[in-house]
Amino acid sequence: MDVVHYGTAGVTGADGASPGAPGGGGSAGGAALASNTGGADNNTAQAYGGSGGSGGGGAAGHTNADGAYDGPGGSGGAGASGGNASAGVTSSGAFAQGSTSAATAVGGSGGGGGQGGGGAPNGSGNTAGGAGTATASATGSNSAGSSIAMSKATGGDGGAASRAGVASPIGGMATATARSVSSIAGGSASATAIQIGGSGGSFSVASGGAGASSQMLNQVSGESKGGDLYLEQDASAGSGGAAGAGTAGAAGNGSSVLSFNDLTQNTTQSTAITAVTQAVGGKAGGAANASTTITGAGSVAVGASAHGGGSGSSVTSQSGGAMSPNGVGGAGGGATAVGHATGATISNQVSAQGGDGGTSDGTGHTGGVGGVAKASATGRLNAAGGSAFLSVVQTGGTGGAGADGANGGAGALSTLTNGVTDVFTNGGSLDLRQMAASGNGGSTDTGVAGKGGAATA
Repeated sequence: MDVVHYGTAGVTGADGASPGAPGGGGSAGGAALASNTGGADNNTAQAYGGSGGSGGGGAAGHTNADGAYDGPGGSGGAGASGGNASAGVTSSGAFAQGSTSAATAVGGSGGGGGQGGGGAPNGSGNTAGGAGTATASATGSNSAGSSIAMSKATGGDGGAASRAGVASPIGGMATATARSVSSIAGGSASATAIQIGGSGGSFSVASGGAGASSQMLNQVSGESKGGDLYLEQDASAGSGGAAGAGTAGAAGNGSSVLSFNDLTQNTTQSTAITAVTQAVGGKAGGAANASTTITGAGSVAVGASAHGGGSGSSVTSQSGGAMSPNGVGGAGGGATAVGHATGATISNQVSAQGGDGGTSDGTGHTGGVGGVAKASATGRLNAAGGSAFLSVVQTGGTGGAGADGANGGAGALSTLTNGVTDVFTNGGSLDLRQMAASGNGGSTDTGVAGKGGAATA
């Protein structure tokens, strides 16, 4: 059974009708709510917030007989907010062929501010509409077969302001949760939640809006009765909005932290557990943090992956994401990833990748430095005779490029000392691996290339 709801799109404001008249404001996008209480083996809920209407343009000012302006231009109308979106699925029953519960929510984007009309003086632009939020929740329970629960929430983007000296709105927040239960012996359960923050608004004269951070903490869970359990939690942050005459928006940070103990949280334990966290910082140098800590009675496989956001650029047109003073491209976002696994047999694979530095333009300027990465893994065998495999990969970000005589930025160093540590094997076999890779120096056309980072493991 499918439930879909679209919020009504906002209407663009009317343009100014007479010389010097202001543009009208846009109307707000409608909210969307989709709720599905199940009843079938496959159930979905989809909600899409309506986009906010843009402001109307101001009319040009009055002109004299020579065609020159002798009156002020009209101001642009204000943009309106995008609609919020909420989608929820709750499914419970006996489905021998398996069941799926999926929820998707997308917030509406804000409307842009209307342009001012030409005149003496010119009319001013206006503010933009805020981004809609998104909430998605999926819960599935199956007493006769496997169960899959999936949710994805994406915040709307901020509108583009057109008035100098003001900031465009921030990106919309997103929240996603999922829980899956299979109560038949040997049945599998899978729960996945994906959360994406909206990007900040951008424009050529106004300041860019900040990207929305995406923070997830224990937002997936599940239970199987002696079967396989899969958990995945992904957080991606929004990018900072670009700017021209103003200041670019800051990137959001991405964080996904999952701690799950099958021995204490569930009455029946899974034979095998696979759990993954992923975190991505927003473009413009957002930081990323991924952490996975899992305890189970049987086989436990853990993954944690973090990727810092690449930085924006500082070029002569001042476009791109976050900018640094004096024409220096912003630094790449840092990344931290941690994994811990406890079980009869364990696998723990952790990776962290620093974001790349931003590009710079012009003689005397330098590209941004690459982001620093940190990764570590630990593990314990809680039964004799099991096997343990732990792997860590840590990669520094590449330095930003230099254009038109600018120098390349430095690549990030990568130092990995005992990245795989605190491992208790309980008499079982052990396989430990770690790799450190530094970031390359930034390229350049006629300046000095950036220095590559050193790597030690």
